[in-house]
Amino acid sequence: MTKIKNSGSFTLDVWFTPANVTDNAVIFGYGNTWTSIGWGNFFISQNGSAVEVAIKNMGDGFGSPVNRPTLRVPNALRVGEATEVIVVWDSVTGLARTWVWTYTVGQQWSAFEDISGNSLTNWSSNYLYLARPMGLGNPTFKGHIHLAAIYDRALTGTEITNQNMNAGPYAGICNDTDGDGYGAPGNASCPKGAATDCNNDNAAICPSATDCPDVCNSGTNDDCNAATGDGAGEANWNQACDYVDTTAPFDTDLDTCNDADIYGACNGLNAVCIDGDSDNDNDGYSALNASCTAAQNGDCSDSDNTRFPGNPEICDNKDNDCNGTTDEGCDDDNDDYCDAGMTKRIGTIVSSCNLTPSTALVGDDCDDTRNNVHPWGTEVCDNLDNDCSGSPAIDTGCDDDNDGYCQSGYAKAAIAVSTCLNTPVAAITGDDCVDTDAAIHPNAADLCNSINDDCNTATLDGAGETTLGNACDGTDTDLCNEGTIACTAGALS
Repeated sequence: MTKIKNSGSFTLDVWFTPANVTDNAVIFGYGNTWTSIGWGNFFISQNGSAVEVAIKNMGDGFGSPVNRPTLRVPNALRVGEATEVIVVWDSVTGLARTWVWTYTVGQQWSAFEDISGNSLTNWSSNYLYLARPMGLGNPTFKGHIHLAAIYDRALTGTEITNQNMNAGPYAGICNDTDGDGYGAPGNASCPKGAATDCNNDNAAICPSATDCPDVCNSGTNDDCNAATGDGAGEANWNQACDYVDTTAPFDTDLDTCNDADIYGACNGLNAVCIDGDSDNDNDGYSALNASCTAAQNGDCSDSDNTRFPGNPEICDNKDNDCNGTTDEGCDDDNDDYCDAGMTKRIGTIVSSCNLTPSTALVGDDCDDTRNNVHPWGTEVCDNLDNDCSGSPAIDTGCDDDNDGYCQSGYAKAAIAVSTCLNTPVAAITGDDCVDTDAAIHPNAADLCNSINDDCNTATLDGAGETTLGNACDGTDTDLCNEGTIACTAGALS
């Protein structure tokens, strides 16, 4: 701890496998055995399917129940799947971030946290490293922890990818998502060997000139070798054409043409031949070509093969289907998050949904018809998963004591809320003044116990007692004074 405090930077690396995606539990940390707020330097926790990191001295508080930890990655965990979490606190750049890596999802990460002005000088060296500690009011983490490491410096991105991620439980597994026999990162267990696939989403691109010859396709690095000339893998590379493109068989050389026609044949192959009216981007559509059919004409960008009529629209700042509209369907509710049902181009910040991370492959808005539902949304009582944390996270915190009344202080939609149906439909805030005790709510009988049982301070203590006000002696002729039963100091007398 002393080295970390002196350097002002650290990296935490933990591999674990969750048993479920429903518990809220501390996985690993450095603190006391109860993990109460403030009693520790850092904690990594599971919150349902999300990974949350609390670090002492973060600007939003140390894991406060009111303020979520900023270094949070939602929807990151999969049941029974080994997961790596890497936390980097870099005092040089003034930034902190959390990475999460799983085999099926790949890499995800939180937004950068500005830690300028924060330090680690108040970290204590008197705590313990804790694996699966018992938390106050929370279950113990039920998964398996494979390994954990902490560094007294901020690791670089290359170190994180090539050193740490390749050393975990998936070190011997071939991550070949496009099925071409090569993995990313490269792994000796892959069918075609340990070379790294530079595009793991396209089986026509791989690190082999034999398996993936470099064809003439406007600079795509088909064989993962930047030194190979574009088209070097073509059988007739740099030879003259010898077919007339208006009749079969069409010219397929993709090189300098010497035939008599002035238009390229719209066969998705003639990228180099003729005068600019041909299908220059190999998408099967021409901007203007007399030999093309009406359906094949109308390419809105003949230099971009991701744009042509009928192409499915994705979130990438482009008009993919050439209908005159860019990224339609990416953010229908205008909350700046991409629809979870839409594909998104990795490495791109999409202008219409700019709050979705550039590294995402798909959108992250779980309901693109409501702008009050999106990642990091504020949870209110409205039968919706406002923060997209995943079922069963609907209306989290609305009725913790399960008495059917919404918690006081929580915003509520003017509807019948399934988790707290006893709160009036028209109410716009909760009405349960104590949401940790099911016996206390607006319709409870006010017993003689010095407690505001019915959440109404105007009700006298004991007003709900059935004997309150009854005669305490009756109409007999003994010497006792007549009187009535009263509630005094929390007791009937």
